[in-house]
Amino acid sequence: MAMIYGVEESADAGDILENLFNLHSMGEGSQSERKFHRERVKNATHQVAVHEAGNWIFAPVKWCGAQQNSISSYAKNKTPVTDQFKPIIVGAGFAPIYPQDGQYKALYDAYVAYCANYGFTHSDTEDARTFYVRNSSQADPSSSQNGSPVVVNLSNITTAESCHVTRVWGFSPEDWGALGFPKDGTARRLADEAEKYFVVCFVSHNKAHHIADGDEGLVHGLYELSSELVNLEGDKVLAEQHLKNANNYLDGKFRWPLGLRAVRAWRFLNPPLTKASLPTARSRSWDVSTSIVPITRDDFELLDQYKLQQVPVFGQQFQAQRLANAVAIPCHVYLFACESPTLLASMPRWRKGEVLVKVGCASDVEGRLASFNDDPLSRLFSFKLGHMTSALVGEDAARQREKELLIAVADMGRCATERPSEFFFIDRDKLPVLLARYGGVKKVA
Repeated sequence: MAMIYGVEESADAGDILENLFNLHSMGEGSQSERKFHRERVKNATHQVAVHEAGNWIFAPVKWCGAQQNSISSYAKNKTPVTDQFKPIIVGAGFAPIYPQDGQYKALYDAYVAYCANYGFTHSDTEDARTFYVRNSSQADPSSSQNGSPVVVNLSNITTAESCHVTRVWGFSPEDWGALGFPKDGTARRLADEAEKYFVVCFVSHNKAHHIADGDEGLVHGLYELSSELVNLEGDKVLAEQHLKNANNYLDGKFRWPLGLRAVRAWRFLNPPLTKASLPTARSRSWDVSTSIVPITRDDFELLDQYKLQQVPVFGQQFQAQRLANAVAIPCHVYLFACESPTLLASMPRWRKGEVLVKVGCASDVEGRLASFNDDPLSRLFSFKLGHMTSALVGEDAARQREKELLIAVADMGRCATERPSEFFFIDRDKLPVLLARYGGVKKVA
């Protein structure tokens, strides 16, 4: 079962509809249920809409996209944001209806009437609401012929030589059909230099009011951009609500006037932390905030461990990518370590009493270990890494364990290189503390 920050995703349209009708039934329930129904429906900007028995019924995307919802558990699940559930809703055959679409006014009027029927008025919002309506005759665009989601790795889409990186405030291809830049000259230069770009998008790890809670420091997805120049305000490449968001303007001007049109996009199913998967790009704060920069091979290989799923792009017809072979699923957490003082003494930043460690997650631990031991850093300092590993059932469990260990390593140690990297020095006596977090550890010399 796929999960978003510990919250189970709805598996199909049946789950989404069941959630919607469950919330709808609370509107006629106890006092606490009616209050819960009112707060969910009146406040959500993105609503799933279903026509049932001559009437429209509405429920928030975030509520419909998660399983096992209840009044008691929903309030605790604040980390996942609506944008992370949009691909689930769209993938199950619900098409977004924006303010510029012909069906929008009728849906909006029905939504207002639905709220009024239960004795409340929807809350004001600076963003126009978006409705997601099911087209029962439309096949699921994000599923393969056997009904399973099409899941890919970064290397199934592009190469390190063709891939770039940029920093964004958020990642919502369903609403943003272009990637804009703060200076016109940047967009024009990129349009002249290549026919297309693959650009990995990540969010700053620094908390800011314009960044959604839970998005900080995460790598969210990948755009494929054409060389077509677009005006983000005038060429209908953004959903209407983004043109009404004051955060997107500076001194009365749209922050990203020109950009490149997006033609395809992929979202990470379990967005990784930049600290673990884009250490070099994360350190290039200015470059990746004002333009796109080529990804390093090391960053590309680290990011290639994580799964992506294609999502629709605003203004583009959805054409799902098909794969001939299944993608390996990372489900082994590993800790690579070099404990030999003789070998580590050649590293400039090493201090006596420390060991070198690297935490990660992979489907083939031995292959991953071999690749690190053939890394230029390893060859330069003539050391070999051994490893301890723990097999976990399912990627979600493994990724959660990996995240916990990465945080622990960063807290107790320091980066092994002058520029941010995935290698850390920790005190030798702290290594058992890390291993104790595994359970069922297997050590390989």
